[in-house]
This record gives sequence, structure tokens and C-alpha cells, in this order.
Amino acid sequence: MARLPLIDPAATTGDVRASFDRMAVKLNIFRMMAHAETNMIPAMRLGNSILHRQKLSAGNRELLILQVAQLEGGAYEWRQHVPIALGLGVTQPQIDALEHGKYDAAFNDSELLDAVTLSAKIAICNSIFATTLGVIGALGLSARRVFLRPAVTALMMLPLVVPYIVLAIGMLILIHQAGLNQSWIAVLAGHVVITVPYTILIILPRLRTLDASLPEAARDLGSSEVGSFWRITRPLITPAIVSSMIVSFTISFDEYAIASFLIPPGDRTFPIFVYSGTKVPASRPELLAIAAIVIAISLVLVVFTEVGRQWVERRQTGSAGADIVG
Repeated sequence: MARLPLIDPAATTGDVRASFDRMAVKLNIFRMMAHAETNMIPAMRLGNSILHRQKLSAGNRELLILQVAQLEGGAYEWRQHVPIALGLGVTQPQIDALEHGKYDAAFNDSELLDAVTLSAKIAICNSIFATTLGVIGALGLSARRVFLRPAVTALMMLPLVVPYIVLAIGMLILIHQAGLNQSWIAVLAGHVVITVPYTILIILPRLRTLDASLPEAARDLGSSEVGSFWRITRPLITPAIVSSMIVSFTISFDEYAIASFLIPPGDRTFPIFVYSGTKVPASRPELLAIAAIVIAISLVLVVFTEVGRQWVERRQTGSAGADIVG
């Protein structure tokens, strides 16, 4: 660019002159591009389309341009658009987050980290309790004789059809009637209620595929009910249990409605933090950063779980075949 002379806009003609006349500021890049009219005119049309025909606000448009410039290493575009962005209301912290990396800013935000930590704590506890109750419920429904099986099944699946907002209001009224206060324990209880049906639906089909004679044989050989479950049934349904725990964790970590009613004032789970943060433009880069990390971890976790489940099932099938041959 330094080797090409900058063309005086007043010396141009035709479409090039018309393009310069529409410019509020005659940028050097276009004065240089005027040497090649076939390139300049399409570039100008694209620029005008981005500037005047898109639905983004002016500030968000400049943030988008700066984001692309940062990702593509466009130093010239960065230098040109930083002053424009600042003039349109973009804050210096937002620009610093784009320039130096949003992830550092996200991990230095204590409120964001506290929200993620609280959501993770609730989700981990929920995955343990909900899966335990799901195993118990699935064992009960898989029995040969269950009194009023359709009614019991419908009762266990009821949280699937009750709107979360209705359930949240009902639980809020219940804890106040009981003289209790809002707490993360109340949020955990609500999450357990809504995730137990999912755990049952995951574990029950696996239980129904098992040979009922296996635990019966273990009991005939002197094992107790608990012992036959732990030594015979549990290893065979381990993949379903792991899948159930991951589903329970994911549902709890992402749940907003129940948490927004039952969380104590001053505390925020990650979904609540994200929702409230969308109203503050300065925090959006950090939210995008942590959201990208959460999505990446979720994908890795799902893939790892599925691969592990298939490996365990193949191993169990191979062991059963070897026992039969032996």
C-alpha cells in the first residue's frame, strides 16, 4: 500500500467519483483501491450494504468488524475501526476483551465463576440423587407384579408434563408454608423432581433386557437381595447409570425456571447469570467465552460417554460369550 500513490478523489470520474462523494470520510484504503476500479466498486457496494442494509445496531456492527479483524489478524481494519467503535458507544473493556482474549476476562470474573461453580455443585448432587432414585424406581417398575402399574408409572412420569414454571411456583409456596427459606438445597430438590423421570426412562429399558434368572440364581446360591443387585444387576446396567447421570447433570446445569424462583437473593446459577448478563453489553464477550467452553466440554463429555458405553457393552457381551463357551 505504501508504494501506491493515493488518488485524489476530486480527480476521479464516473462510478468511482460517485462512490467517493457518498463517503463521509475518504479513507486511504479506498484512495489506494481507486487504481483498480473493477475491485473498488464491488468493495464499496459491499461496504455500503453492510453499513446501511443490515439490522445490527451501529455498536454491534463495529464489534462484529473488530471480532473479524482480531480473528483474521487484520491490523489495518483494527486500527481504523477502534475509534469508530468508541465513538458509537462501544466501551474500552469490550475492545480490550476482543484484543487480548475474552477467555482471560471470563476467568477473572468472580461473579461468573461463582455462578458456574454453584450450577456445577447443584448439577453434580442432582446427578447422584436423581440417578439413585431412578434406579430404585426402575427396579420397582421392572418387577413382575406391580400393584396399579399404569397409575404408578403415570405418577412417576408426571413431572415431564407439568410446566417448569408451574412446578417452581408450587415448590416456592410449599417451602414457605413449611417455614423454610429459598436455598440451593431447594433448587436441588426441584431439579431432582424433574430429572428422576428421565433417569427411569433411561435405566428401565436396560433392566428389561436382562435375564431375570440371573439375580434369582444368585439368591438361590445364598446371596441377599442387595448382594445380587450389587454383584449381578449393577454391572450390567452401569452404562445406563452413567448415561442417566450425564443427562441429569446436563438438565440441572441448564435449568432456569425452577432456579430463578428457589435460589436465594444474591445468588445466581449459570443460566440466571447468562440471562441477566445479556442485558449488560459489557459482559457479552465474557458470556460468549464461557458459553463456548461449556458447549465444548458438553460435546467432549457426550462423545466420551458414548464411546465408553459402547466399550463396556462390548466387553460385557464378550465376557458373557466366553463364559458360555467355557
